[in-house]
Amino acid sequence: MKILLIAGQHWNSWEALGLGYIARAVQHHFPEVEIEFYHGSFDHRERILNAAAGVDLIGYSATSQSYGWSKQLAQAIEERHPLSSRRHVLGGYHASAVPEEVIEDGVFGQVVAGYGEKAFCDIIRGVTQPILYGGLDETAFQMCEYLDRHFIQSGRHIRETEINDGKRIMSIHGQRGCPHNCTFCADGNNCMSQGASMLYRDQRDVLGELNELEKVWEVEHVKFTDPTWNSNRDWALLFCALKQQHSNMLEWSANIHAGSSSAELFKLMRASNCVQVSIGVESGSDEILKRNRKGVRVEQVSRALIWAREAGLRVRIHICLGLPGETQATCEETYRFLLLHEADFDEIGIFMFAPYPGSQIFERHKEEILPLIESAGGYASLEAVNNRVWRTEALTNEEIRKQVSRFQLEFVRKLSWHNQHYLSR
Repeated sequence: MKILLIAGQHWNSWEALGLGYIARAVQHHFPEVEIEFYHGSFDHRERILNAAAGVDLIGYSATSQSYGWSKQLAQAIEERHPLSSRRHVLGGYHASAVPEEVIEDGVFGQVVAGYGEKAFCDIIRGVTQPILYGGLDETAFQMCEYLDRHFIQSGRHIRETEINDGKRIMSIHGQRGCPHNCTFCADGNNCMSQGASMLYRDQRDVLGELNELEKVWEVEHVKFTDPTWNSNRDWALLFCALKQQHSNMLEWSANIHAGSSSAELFKLMRASNCVQVSIGVESGSDEILKRNRKGVRVEQVSRALIWAREAGLRVRIHICLGLPGETQATCEETYRFLLLHEADFDEIGIFMFAPYPGSQIFERHKEEILPLIESAGGYASLEAVNNRVWRTEALTNEEIRKQVSRFQLEFVRKLSWHNQHYLSR
């Protein structure tokens, strides 16, 4: 059997860790299988099409924005290399959010909803049901072998980070799932974990992988891609303590939930050579935070920013304008919050809410949203800076976009590279 694993095309690409875990599981259980990897952001479409000749099984990973690209690629493969026995399987955030819709589209014969190691192996064993649900598989996540970064060709990503950031950077998972219940986020709606509880790697296992990345890949910085790295404060504190004990001083950064932070945690993170935290502020209005179940108050966010600054950490924040309940008045609250704390953050990402599949908001407003998405050009139109789909009860789509532009101009000197990319287009 020959298998291809293909990551979808997107302008902002990181290592395909999810496909890496699937490949590791396949190689572990089926060592005789021939398996190759391609990435839409690096490999030319023609190269992927040529590689698909004679392939029995093709697994795609796609977000909602890259779903259209993956679908077109699967159709092109069948046009060039028709094979009735070939199976096209879609996984990733989009498939996990709307599996029935993907099957109804008629391009992918099977869908893996959630983390896919076990489900994809079941497909290799001959399972043919259209939708397979993954959830959290502790055995697959904590297997003794680390990810084969050569297989997912991480060197290409490192070259990108050397150009964009001046450092050799790689990414890593420390946990799966998210305990928070934010209405605007697919992770908060258990999109990938499919309702299962949190899963944490042993801290020593994580440290072992960090050592390997530093030794084999000469990495200078590692980014934890976990939605909320400090979701379990005890796990986070022990990781920092062990990292110091093992004299591992590799530079790192993580996404932090302000409600689970503390001055002690930030000090320990800095002592273990964490250099940056990314905090999802979202809004400076308690009304907006409460309505969208962020699980934090503005006062707590303020304290977290100050604690992080006092600990010597670089602070990156994210603002999301246009969440349900947003008005001109709540936008002003957020604006005043940012002015008050401008000295407490180094970088800011200013985004417009986009109703991505998998979020609670998408589920609530699906009948209203889907026609707008289709008329705007499909899921690829759901840009997080300038989409023409979303509005609130009080603000039109144009008014939200004007607020985003206003905030970006006000804080242009601290804009994240994501915002700078959009502005330069």
